[in-house]
Formats: sequence, structure tokens, C-alpha cells
Amino acid sequence: MSVSPGAGFLCQCGQSVIERTWLHLTGRWLRPPRTLGEGYAARDDNFLMLRLVAALMVMWSHSYVLSGSGGKDWIELLNLGPKITAGTMAVDLFFLTSGLLVSGSYVEGPHLWRFIRSRFVRIMPALVVCVVLSSLVVGPLVTELPAGHYFQIARTYRYIGINLSFRPGLQWGLPGVFHAVPYPGVVNGSLWSLPGELAMYCGVAILGAAGLLRRRWLATPVILGLMLLGWMIPAALPFIRGPWLLRPCGFFAAGAL
Repeated sequence: MSVSPGAGFLCQCGQSVIERTWLHLTGRWLRPPRTLGEGYAARDDNFLMLRLVAALMVMWSHSYVLSGSGGKDWIELLNLGPKITAGTMAVDLFFLTSGLLVSGSYVEGPHLWRFIRSRFVRIMPALVVCVVLSSLVVGPLVTELPAGHYFQIARTYRYIGINLSFRPGLQWGLPGVFHAVPYPGVVNGSLWSLPGELAMYCGVAILGAAGLLRRRWLATPVILGLMLLGWMIPAALPFIRGPWLLRPCGFFAAGAL
């Protein structure tokens, strides 16, 4: 039986596509895996996707607490450890990627003031907008108090000053705001991690300014030593103010390592 020229041409094209696809796939499989450094240098990574997944995990986990349903997310139901939820694992992921990217930023451009300026721009503008809107826009719209009285209370304005200071004793509530809800008196609980993040930025700046981050043989034992010290004698790390910050800061150090 004869085959028409058109059919023969289509068969050749199909075979060529299959061969190219096979070579592409096998070539990808046979290539040695890239290192983190190679992926970081090529800007060809999935860190943005990881952060998005982590943010969604936080929202999902917090929804159980804020709704007052008494339920638990799937991670918490696995009983992996005390207070291990999808939210805490997401925070671990945030700090891990932050440690890798922030320390990598200093290694890539070892200039102290440029590093400080970059970190300032990374956090402060968005934080200022967040706390100012919460205190001066959202607060008066939802408070149980008369608007005039709300703006006369000093605590309304202390919310801005205290939460921009990065000190551990953050102010969670605003006058008459979110009191009749299952998790009362907290406007934005997610601010709790910022003092730890700032402490880690300062740590990277100090290690970088001392020239330790450019010497792997020296940086590795120093970071490992700090991680071990934080695990065994937490009080020896006074810049990590609060035991609740030790775990995320440990993941930041692991990312830097």
C-alpha cells in the first residue's frame, strides 16, 4: 500500500518533534542539579513562589484562630510538635529564604551603607503605610468609640510610634477596635516577627562589615557557633529579644549558612 507524500511528510514531522522532545527531556534529567549559588546568580529560582505559598499558609492557619471556630489546620492536626502549625512552618520558610537572600545580597555587593539603605527601603515605607492606615483610617472606621473621642486618646498615636520602633513590646490594639471578635484586641498580630527580622539584618551587617561573609572557611563556623549558642544558651544572644524569636532567627541563620 502506497503512502501519500503529505502523509509521509506529517510522519517525518511527528517523528522529529518526538525526537527533539525526548532529547530535551533526557538532557534535563541527565544534567547535574544546580547549586543554590548557581540558581541565585542566574536569578532563575522559585523564591517568589515560595513566599507566595508561605503567605497563603499564614492566612489559612490564622483563619482558624481569628474565626474562633476552635478548629486546627492540617499541619497542626499532624501533631508534629508543640505549636507547629501551617503558620509557624510558613514563618520558618520566610526566615529561611530571607537569610539566604539577605546574606547573599551582602556577599554580592559588600557595601555596608548600601546594604543598610536597601534593608530600610525594603521594610520602612510599607510598614509606615501599614501602621498609619491601621491607626488613622481603619481604626476610626471600625472603633466602638465616637470618632472624636478616638482621636483624643494618646494610645491611638502610640500605636504608630511604638510599632515603628521595632522593640519587642509592640502595641497590638487600638482604642475600641476589634474588641467584639473571637480574637479580641489585636489589629495586626503579624508584626511580631519584625524585631527578629531587624535583629538578623543587623547581624548580617556586622558579620559583613567584619569581612566574615567573604570568607567561607570563617563564616561557616561563626554562623554554626551562633546557632549552637542560641540553642544551648539563649540568654547569650541579647539582640534576640524574646524566646519566641529564637526559632525563626535560627532558620534565618540556616539560610545564611
